[in-house]
Amino acid sequence: MSALGLRMLLTLALSQGGAPQFYSASEAQGLFAEGLSAYDRQDYATAEDRFRRLVDHGFGSSEVLYNLGSAHLAEGELGEAVLFLERARRVGGSSGDDVEAQLAIARAKQLDQVTGAPTEISLSQRLVEATSVRWAGYIFLGSWLFAFTLLCLHRFSTRLRLSRRSRAGLLAPALLSLVVALPTGALLGLHAAIRSSVREAVILSKVLPARESPSHEGRVKFELHGGLKVRLLDREGEFVRLRLPNGLEGWVEEKGVASI
Repeated sequence: MSALGLRMLLTLALSQGGAPQFYSASEAQGLFAEGLSAYDRQDYATAEDRFRRLVDHGFGSSEVLYNLGSAHLAEGELGEAVLFLERARRVGGSSGDDVEAQLAIARAKQLDQVTGAPTEISLSQRLVEATSVRWAGYIFLGSWLFAFTLLCLHRFSTRLRLSRRSRAGLLAPALLSLVVALPTGALLGLHAAIRSSVREAVILSKVLPARESPSHEGRVKFELHGGLKVRLLDREGEFVRLRLPNGLEGWVEEKGVASI
């Protein structure tokens, strides 16, 4: 666990994305270290407090989310554990294997081991789940800037007094970079489209009744428990309609779920 601290400064710097910053880098590093120390001595409530402070103040890197989810898991809070681990998985980063391992432990502890015919997942959604939006962004930006730089050099090659061979040598890598940039740009667009159309959430309540209609008087069809990952379909008043991995649907109170 403490080994993740070696990557702290880099991951915190990459994760802030314009969020308001109320902690300096040194303060954030101190909170992260306090959280790791509390976790190591099994003071999970303090660890959860330190990591949550970082998330609430814009330091939501994969490592911070992973540790926050792990603290909740150690406290037996499956809903919050799966929520933050899934968010860490979505952010991506160097803690990917650790996230998957903790998610596997959390799923094994869930009361709802959903069985039945799984909901069909489209090819585009499978592609999005199998790729990292962060790395796609890095590759797209890097290849596009590289191609743009080479094309600018080719455009002003006469002023730069480059030889004919040098000018010709600029075009091939520039075109290759554009070939790389186009599909990664399309992949980024696909990530954005899927995230806007497919809303995933996690059950937070220990017990959450799913009803036939968006009303407290609606007949209860089944009960859900903390940690189950679902898909949100609709919202009406204080209720949301969700779909289970096996295709079952029902209306639940919105306060009992949290979007990933």
